[in-house]
This record gives sequence, C-alpha cells and structure tokens, in this order.
Amino acid sequence: MPPDWRNPEDYAYTDHLSDEGWAWEFLKRNPNYQSDYKQISLILNLLEAVHGQLDAPEVDAILRNVSGAYHFDPPRNEGESIDQWIERCKVAGVNPIERRIDYQAGYKWGIDGPIQNPHAEGGGIPKFLSSPSWPRIIEHKEGLDYVDSIYNDPDSPFVLVGFNLNLNIKKQATDATSLLSKEKSKLKSLGKIHRLSNISNIGLLVEHLRLLDADDAGANSSEIGEILFKDDSQDADKVKQRHGKVRDRREAAEKYRDHSYRYLPLRKLK
Repeated sequence: MPPDWRNPEDYAYTDHLSDEGWAWEFLKRNPNYQSDYKQISLILNLLEAVHGQLDAPEVDAILRNVSGAYHFDPPRNEGESIDQWIERCKVAGVNPIERRIDYQAGYKWGIDGPIQNPHAEGGGIPKFLSSPSWPRIIEHKEGLDYVDSIYNDPDSPFVLVGFNLNLNIKKQATDATSLLSKEKSKLKSLGKIHRLSNISNIGLLVEHLRLLDADDAGANSSEIGEILFKDDSQDADKVKQRHGKVRDRREAAEKYRDHSYRYLPLRKLK
C-alpha cells in the first residue's frame, strides 16, 4: 500500500534509505517505468509459458533466436546466426552486446540487472549502474566539425568525446570544449541539466516524494500547498504564491522521477 502523502510519518522509512534506495523511490514512481515493467512482464510470462523456465540454459539458448526476446547491439541481420553476428562484430571491431529484454529494459533505466517490479511490497532495491552509459558519442572527423552520433538518448548529459590522434590534439581539445559548452547550454534550456546542490537535502527529497504521491492520488494544487507547506491562508496573494511554489516543486520532483534519480547513487562520489 503506497504511503499517505498527507501523513509525513508514512515517510519515516526514508530515514534509513541508501543512495540507491533514494534513486529507486523516484524511479518506481515513474509512469513510463511502470508501463515498461508491465509490458516486459507480459512478454516474459508468454515466453515462459511457451518455452519453460527462462533462466534454464537450454531455454536461454532458444530465446536468443526468438524474435523480441533479446536485444542485440549492433542489431543482427535477418537470418544471421549468433556466431555470424559475433564474427561480423569482430571484423568491424565492434564489441557485441546481447541482453535479454528484461535486462535491456533495466539498462535503459540505469539498473544493473533486470527491470524490477515497482509495486512489490517490501521488495529489494535494485543495483544501479555505477558509471553512466554513453548513449551519445561525439567524434572528430578529419576535415569536418565534430559529428554527434546518437545511440539512445539525444538529450543525455552523458557524452563521450572521441579524439583523432592523427590530428592536432590542442585544436581538438579547444573545439571539444566549445562544443560541450554549447551542448550544456542547449540541455539547460531544455531542462535536462539538473543541479546537484539540493541532493543532500533529505527533507526536500521527502517533500518531492510526497508531492508525486499527491499528484498520483489526484490531489489539487490548493490541497497540496496547504498540507505540504502548512499554509491554509485564503488571502489571494498568498494563494497565488502557494500555487507557484507547488508548481516549482512539482517540476523539481518530476525531474528526479524522470531522469535525475540517476545522480542519487553517485552522491558518494561528490
């Protein structure tokens, strides 16, 4: 049963959360994550009904050739066997990556393992990736400006910049610095860059959780403002200020829920 957002005592459990526990609190409230888990669970249940226990070695070998059961990066060509795919990757100098769909879904959300049930009562906390994946790779091509190769997320703040050692390193470093500054400005304007200064403010993080739960429960901004900020004044100016505060805090809470939860397990690195 979810905590009652009106009752701060329902959130006392957060006093003992690890950094990964905090990340999980926000991620499991993400409706897109919940939808992904539901969809993956349905597919896995169907695969298990047809092929048997998924973790059995003989079944796992079969699943690698079942459409949609595994994610291959780079993608396998139609009719290409696993051995042919691996050989093609080797010739191209590319590291072949294969993940079962539940592990790929977990990877998508920054989990080091399969996607976890967001509604499990007393469930464990997933392990999060200790270092960022690199969904964006920016490479310097001779005679060209830097080329942005998008793999998963064009708005990811995690960017790997490639240098060509055949070219002038100093000039490439200068160009890369300028390019990354432009990228940071662009992501700031899109609201994709999140300051880390408030991550240590546990009280504010709890408030974010309560606000997300209030929205999920269908509470309106007036009720949220009165309860969270302990202000039930009906003065027109104060009501307006309270609604503005709810709007700003909601925006911050949704940033943690949607992407900035990934920074929480990295707090120990600060």
